[in-house]
Amino acid sequence: MTNTNTPNPQPWETLDQIIQSGDAQHLQLFLRSLSASDVARTISRLDEEQQAQLFAILPPEFAADIAEELPHAQAADIIEDMPADIAAAIVDEMDSDEQVDILSQLDDQDSAAIIQHMAPDEVQDVLRLSQYPSDSAGGIMITEYLAYSENQPIIDVIKDLRENADQYREYHVQYIYLLSPQSKKLRGMVRMRELILAPDNKLLKDLPKVNPKSVHAQDSLDSIDNFFARNHFGAVPVIDIQGTLLGIVTKSNVEESLTQRSEQEFLRFGGIIAGEERREDNLLPKALRRLVFLAPNAMLCFISISIILFYEAYIKEVPVLAAFMPLVAAMSGASANQAIAVSFRELTLGLVKPHETMLVVKKEIGVGLFNGIIIGLLLALAAFLLDDSGHRAQLALVVGLSFLVMSLLSVSIGGCMPLLLKKCKIDPAMAASPLTTVISDACSFWIVLNLAIQILNLQPSA
Repeated sequence: MTNTNTPNPQPWETLDQIIQSGDAQHLQLFLRSLSASDVARTISRLDEEQQAQLFAILPPEFAADIAEELPHAQAADIIEDMPADIAAAIVDEMDSDEQVDILSQLDDQDSAAIIQHMAPDEVQDVLRLSQYPSDSAGGIMITEYLAYSENQPIIDVIKDLRENADQYREYHVQYIYLLSPQSKKLRGMVRMRELILAPDNKLLKDLPKVNPKSVHAQDSLDSIDNFFARNHFGAVPVIDIQGTLLGIVTKSNVEESLTQRSEQEFLRFGGIIAGEERREDNLLPKALRRLVFLAPNAMLCFISISIILFYEAYIKEVPVLAAFMPLVAAMSGASANQAIAVSFRELTLGLVKPHETMLVVKKEIGVGLFNGIIIGLLLALAAFLLDDSGHRAQLALVVGLSFLVMSLLSVSIGGCMPLLLKKCKIDPAMAASPLTTVISDACSFWIVLNLAIQILNLQPSA
């Protein structure tokens, strides 16, 4: 009797079976059947030897396509374990921006070994792109585009397109870029449709042109994103200060770069200092990277603990304070982190400068006062209802007033912290939240305890 309850194999199990068979065609068909996220997940479940076998079986073009679907760190880990000549054949087939991203993940020795085996024109592209910041137009541009002298006959352009169809098929060919005959200065753009429908005896400069809107190589990622928000183009040419065409930036490249930046910022906010971490990374390096963040935080937390220990004798007089102190601290920390998030975004977009701390405080005070009154009243009511001692009204006043003061203080500290760190050339994404949390906790404990001493007239227990 056939067992119909046999579970279907996991994708990585199927992939391993195909790898062992060495059937490259079957392997390509199977990988094409998976989504991009499933490809990354499935390959990550293979060990290093299986991954090496996988890329050794695949043709370089297809291997490059797969590598581009993976996170850059994961692709770099696989490529660095290959022989340099095989790795170079794969990297040669990648888009120029992907080449730079992956090679930058390797150490200098591995990167240099691969570059030595790459095609000379690909090496030139890599060296040119690597000189620009990764979050600039020059850093994310690609050099796979179609550009011709504006004096070139249309019949010659059509002939070139047909003869190099296999190469150009991977290009972004919505437009053809026109260059001045004496240099590579951008003169205009022609839609592919206009080229195909034009008579053979005309020159490119005779065709209807699109205004040559462009961005400069040093323009930031956010400014390019704003460009695409204002202009409905699929790609924009990148020029230098002389107007020379260097490459193009596609809208999809900008969206991908923004997503990667958001992911890295999210990881740094969470204390992953390296910016990218995977579960399959080696234990010791991964643990040490996290420890670099955790150890200073542990030391900072002793500040808050020391305040509690200093006032321990007073807390014994009103034990219920121990329940409300962390509540006030937690709510204050949440308010501070909201202010951090707004300031960090405005810093990233250039809407606020590191020296404009007083402007931030003025904007945050109103929010802190409003929320401090509302939440403070709710916390005071909770303290009044939960305390069964004879000083519930005074305790409610302590709790409510403490949060009001802390609400004003925490939004001011949280709003200014990213600006101050940026001014000190410290990464706000990594340091703003833990520093603000420690300061907020210490201040909230101190304020609650000192108000309690004054309002409840506490005396230290013997």
